Amino acid sequence: MARFALAGLGAVAAVVTQLASPAHAEVHTAADLAVAPALIAPCPAAEPGLPAPRQPDAALDELVQAGRHWRLATERGAIHVWTPAGYDAATAATVVFVHGYWIDADEAWTSYRLA
Repeated sequence: MARFALAGLGAVAAVVTQLASPAHAEVHTAADLAVAPALIAPCPAAEPGLPAPRQPDAALDELVQAGRHWRLATERGAIHVWTPAGYDAATAATVVFVHGYWIDADEAWTSYRLA
């Protein structure tokens, strides 16, 4: 069982390695991105009695459509890869979404609008 899990991780690592290939890409740490707590607005959905947050603007949907999406089928399930229009590997960051046990990658991709 562990052998199959490691084989699946190898496929993911290969995709991530290809996307983030330039070794000279600038890397930011959490300290680089620190924001004063007073500037962080609470999530509207977390406050009782407020309406649900509105759907993303059409502009966001247009940005997603302008990018490129690949769905890689593996023995252990699907892997989704998306790059925005104008992708530049020298300045790009890689985001890996771990979906958990109760939803698969295809459902997470659609339900959470991961692109």
